[in-house]
Amino acid sequence: MASNKVSSLSNKVVLITGASSGLGAGAALHFASLGARYQQATRVLLAMFLLRLSLVGRNSAALEDVRRKCVEAGSDDVITLSHDLAEEEECRLAVSRTVEHFK
Repeated sequence: MASNKVSSLSNKVVLITGASSGLGAGAALHFASLGARYQQATRVLLAMFLLRLSLVGRNSAALEDVRRKCVEAGSDDVITLSHDLAEEEECRLAVSRTVEHFK
């Protein structure tokens, strides 16, 4: 991804569902590493690029492991939310908790 596309993610929040394993965990780590690569490439104005992650899944322990890996990869603002998104109310809660945390 070109740096101008990556920089367009600056100050955005990415909510990733199914983040405790598989494709969701892979997406979380990918987004976490985008910020780290951008910071290494520019070496200037690091604080201006901020990509925040909200990781949602059912397995709290696995989510915490993915959160830790995201922090190691370069994301310093990562939350985990344990919700079963098969339930409509759980979807609402995941979004509202994400908004509340990052506002």
